[in-house]
Amino acid sequence: MDWINTPSPYQDEALESYLLRLSHHLGFLEYADFTEEIWALLVEDTPDAFGSYPLSLHQANIYHAKVASKLRAQGLLFIGKQRGVDESELLKLALMHSKTEFSPNYKAVFRDGVDYPFTLLRKDHTPVCPECLAESPYIRQHWQFLPHQVCHRHQARLLTHCPSCHAQLDYQSSESITYCECGFDLTTSKTTKAEDDLVTLSKWLLGENLVKEGILAFPLSISERYGVLLWYTHRYGEEEHVDLAECFTYFKAWPEPLYTELDQVLQKGEAVRVQPWNKTPLSAVYGNLVKDARNLPSRDVSRNPILKAITAYLSAFVNEHAGQQADNPSNMLVSSLEASTLLGCTTDEVNRLNEHGYLQTAFRLKLHQKVESYKPIYHLRDVMTLRLTHMQSSTDGLNVFLPEW
Repeated sequence: MDWINTPSPYQDEALESYLLRLSHHLGFLEYADFTEEIWALLVEDTPDAFGSYPLSLHQANIYHAKVASKLRAQGLLFIGKQRGVDESELLKLALMHSKTEFSPNYKAVFRDGVDYPFTLLRKDHTPVCPECLAESPYIRQHWQFLPHQVCHRHQARLLTHCPSCHAQLDYQSSESITYCECGFDLTTSKTTKAEDDLVTLSKWLLGENLVKEGILAFPLSISERYGVLLWYTHRYGEEEHVDLAECFTYFKAWPEPLYTELDQVLQKGEAVRVQPWNKTPLSAVYGNLVKDARNLPSRDVSRNPILKAITAYLSAFVNEHAGQQADNPSNMLVSSLEASTLLGCTTDEVNRLNEHGYLQTAFRLKLHQKVESYKPIYHLRDVMTLRLTHMQSSTDGLNVFLPEW
């Protein structure tokens, strides 16, 4: 293979797109032939390389490896070495497994400094912008994420199906970036004008700051913006069917829509509750409100506007019921997990606060009794009062009240 003058990847290019372009440049008609050649050269160059190398473009990215990603990474490093450039060049394009987790329990993938919710990744197709392909024929990475339904540059809806045969577009199956499997030239396709709100939302997810209203005005990283969007889709819809126009309107008016909803939920809880407030779990009224905002992916309230708004609401809620009779809504019960989220600390720290008398349980525990972190045992009022009496951390958002020793 002649590696001289091979094309360089674009910064925003999907890894599979570049590998496909590279294989075509080197004269391979099918991607599987290219990977077989790379595998043979890799084994010859790296004696400790072992295992099966993915022949399908669908399996080329690192995150597809369920157990060991070493072989895929070695292959990408080898390609960089053959091209005579920085060997880690292609690793910056790769989607890798991430240790980050988005609440309530969503896994993440990592790419070049950004964590993305795995659930928002398109798995079986990739829409395209015909005008972008006509300018530069490569697949943009952000097209592979569900919230991007429009092209923010050309203000047009992304093309999801071939205008000729109406098949769903999947360049990884067709192994062609600009043509459908039926032979239709996608660069000649007409486009549909996109709604302004969807264009603005796409730009926001790419890191631009165009709107100074609501949650869109917060100085958030790209990972945190995806976390906010994931929270909305988890709460109000499904990842593939959420109305992003409504989402944009909701975020612009933030936090009033959430506060209005929570007030209505409380009224409903008042009407249907069968126990006194001091025996009613917070989750019985508000569901997983606190838990779902715990990691988005940050727990620092300065980097997590959802948790910040919820904490502010509950603080005002407790103050509003101050001085009332004992059986009032501020005495609802929260779990250790919810308490640690609201206090910005760990569940172990909450347990130590209890052991040292800073935070009392709502009922007496047996000696050495261990309580699961999900069981409600603290009064909301006590948790929020404790929060108000301690300084917030300026580093990672986790407050350290007491040392472990």
